[in-house]
Amino acid sequence: MNLDELYERFPEQQDCLRHLEKIRWPDGVICPACDSQGVSALPSEHRHHCNKCNCSFSATVGTPFHHTHSDLQKWFLAVHLLLTSRRSISVRRLSRNIQINKNTAWHMMKRIRLAMQQERKFLEEVICE
Repeated sequence: MNLDELYERFPEQQDCLRHLEKIRWPDGVICPACDSQGVSALPSEHRHHCNKCNCSFSATVGTPFHHTHSDLQKWFLAVHLLLTSRRSISVRRLSRNIQINKNTAWHMMKRIRLAMQQERKFLEEVICE
């Protein structure tokens, strides 16, 4: 998968969020705070609202993509590059490949490598359908 194929598969941020929702909650959205299924969608904000505990959350909560300002398309490509490369990728190479600055690339790599140790299956589901 390259940048063009990724943007073709996930043309907008909403498509990435829908994909994450499908992976995380195949049987319907569940509140991460109280495990309630009484959840209302807030489509204009790309979030959900729990009717039981009144918390608001998105599909990125509890994932390496939580609290990020970068597009999820770039995150998905970074995950793909780190999972499929035979050799280690440098921060500068990742920053060039997905067109972000090196500090952002370092932050992404740190989160993705930690997730590779703790939740590799989830990351594989993100880039494979």
